[in-house]
Amino acid sequence: NIDEALENVRAGEPLTAPLKAGGLFPEQVIAMISVAEESNQLQKVLLQIADSVERRTNQQVDQAVRLIEPVILCLVAAGIGFLALGLLLPIFTMASSLGS
Repeated sequence: NIDEALENVRAGEPLTAPLKAGGLFPEQVIAMISVAEESNQLQKVLLQIADSVERRTNQQVDQAVRLIEPVILCLVAAGIGFLALGLLLPIFTMASSLGS
């Protein structure tokens, strides 16, 4: 739990123990934080982790948009097709009945 981690840090305990117990973070991130605590580079490493997570999230969002975009395009095209069919079908029906 993040609140427990905060309380532990305020009490002077390492950050990694409650993060590991919470199970919210991957082992690699916890290991990086542990090494950073020991080498007094915690701020630098946390910023690097944040940048990495942000890049990965942006890549996932971009990939989702690339997958959703063609689906939306097809749905819009189908809607326009049904609209055109709904407008033109009565005209053709009326024209064929007048021609008979």
